[in-house]
Amino acid sequence: MPSYNFTNRNIVSIHVTVESHNRELINKMGSGVSKAVDRTANITRRAMQMLIIGGARTGRIYFRRGGNVHQASAPGEPPKKDIGQLANQIQNFMVDPLNAIIDTMNNEFAAALELGRADGSILPRPFFQKTVLKNQSTLETEVQKAIREEGIV
Repeated sequence: MPSYNFTNRNIVSIHVTVESHNRELINKMGSGVSKAVDRTANITRRAMQMLIIGGARTGRIYFRRGGNVHQASAPGEPPKKDIGQLANQIQNFMVDPLNAIIDTMNNEFAAALELGRADGSILPRPFFQKTVLKNQSTLETEVQKAIREEGIV
């Protein structure tokens, strides 16, 4: 059964596990399943980036040099792109044929935005887990389709 695993380090792992401990069955999972995991990681990463880049927010308005204006996100809204560092640092990669990771590449501010800070100086502005939950059915559908196409089940 495919699943997402969210940790407080802002890493999402996409795992495909098999209910059976049958090594032969696990070994039959070929490139189609691996491609489905990779494709879903890419879809999820792009969705996270678009959530940060797009849409209006209702938070504080900042006036920048040169007349630029930035409206930040309010608590509960996903972060809004300012300089683009957060969105640009979201990456995904395959760890092994059945495991992909989506990571904010050690951007410590990402965890503060996602989870908020314990001292209350930053309230949560979730983007990671929200996107993962929205895309979990895509992973399940893609992996089940690949398993059927490979004739595993």
